[in-house]
Amino acid sequence: MKRIQEVEAIGIERDLTGYPVMQLPWEYFAESEMTDDQKAFVRKAYDIIRKMRRDEREGAVVPAEVDREGNPTGFKLSLLSTGGRRQFVTNDVITRYETRILQSMLDELSMLGTDRKTGSHSLASSKTTTQAMALGSFMDDVASIINRFLVTDLMRLNGVDDELWPYLVHGDIETPPLDEIGNYLDKMTNAGITLNDEATERKLREIGNLPTEDVHAEPEPETAGEEPKPGVEAFPAGVGRGEAIEAREALNGAQVTALIGVLQAVAEGRLPRDSGIEIIVTAFPVAKEKAERLMGDIGRSFRLGPEAANG
Repeated sequence: MKRIQEVEAIGIERDLTGYPVMQLPWEYFAESEMTDDQKAFVRKAYDIIRKMRRDEREGAVVPAEVDREGNPTGFKLSLLSTGGRRQFVTNDVITRYETRILQSMLDELSMLGTDRKTGSHSLASSKTTTQAMALGSFMDDVASIINRFLVTDLMRLNGVDDELWPYLVHGDIETPPLDEIGNYLDKMTNAGITLNDEATERKLREIGNLPTEDVHAEPEPETAGEEPKPGVEAFPAGVGRGEAIEAREALNGAQVTALIGVLQAVAEGRLPRDSGIEIIVTAFPVAKEKAERLMGDIGRSFRLGPEAANG
C-alpha cells in the first residue's frame, strides 16, 4: 500500500510538472570517444532532469539550441505532456486522503455534503450516531483516568471513606431529535405503558431545554418565619380588585393583614374614610392617589353620630 501511494505521488508530480527531456548532440553518447568534460556534462544533464520540480527553486541553465551563426547545437530541453485533461485529478486524490483521515477518527460526517452530492437522512443519522459513539469513547477514557488517579489520590489524602467517593461522568453527547422522541412516547402510550412519573417528566424537560423545577412540589412559604399573605378575597367588598392585587404583591404578609384591618374598620363605620386613607399613606409605602383607589367605594357614606360629634 505504501509503495502504491509513493508511485501515485510521483505520477501526480510528473503529471503536473511534465516529463522532462534533454536532447544532446550524438557525440555525447559515444562513450569511447567522449572527453572527460563531455562525460561530466552528461552527468549534469541527468541531474537536471531528475531534480526538475515545480517549486520555488524551479529552473534550469542549459546551452543554447543554436550557435552564433544560427546553426543547431543539438542541445534542447523540453517537457513532454499529454494534451487535454490530466491523468490525475488532484482534487479527488486530496478528498480521498482527507476522508481516510477523518474515517480513522470516526468523523466522516464532516465530509458529508462537501462533494456536492446529497445523502439520505438515514445516512446522516447513522454517521452522527457513529461520531457520538467515538466521542463518548474518548470522553470515557478521559473520565476513567481522572477517576482512577486524581479522585483516588485526592480522597485518600483527605481520609474520605470509599463509600463516599465521587466520580466523574460526562453528559449525553448527542440529543435525539424531539420528533423522534415524540413518536416513541406516542407508541409507548398507545401500548399502555405509563410515562407520567416525575423522573420521566424531568428527563423529558431536560431533553427539550424546558424548566426542570418540580411542578408537583408544594409551594414554599414566601419568606422564612413570615405568616402567609391573605388572598385577595380577604379584602372588604368595594375595594378595587386591581389595587388589592398590586398591594398584596408589594407588601409582606403582616403588612397585608394590617392593611385589610384598616379597610375593614372603614367598611364597618368604625373609622372615617379620610382617616383610613391617611393611615394607609403614613403606615405603608402607598401614595395617596393609590390609597384612594384602593379604598374604592367603602366609607363614602360615613357620618359621625351626635355623641361622637359632641365628644
